[in-house]
Amino acid sequence: MGGMDVRKLYTNDKAEIERELPAKIPIVERKFGHMLHRDHSTPEQVEFESYEYFARKGLELGTY
Repeated sequence: MGGMDVRKLYTNDKAEIERELPAKIPIVERKFGHMLHRDHSTPEQVEFESYEYFARKGLELGTY
């Protein structure tokens, strides 16, 4: 399951990414398990640093 709103990623705003992850991961992980992923393909506007931040922060919230 993905679920990370890719629109938050392409803002390249770490605060937006920071708010999105804890709003989704604990909920699905508790009931179903979770695979860290986006809800759509990653557009070219997403900077590598933003995607890396997303991955690192997601892993801090749990192991999938």
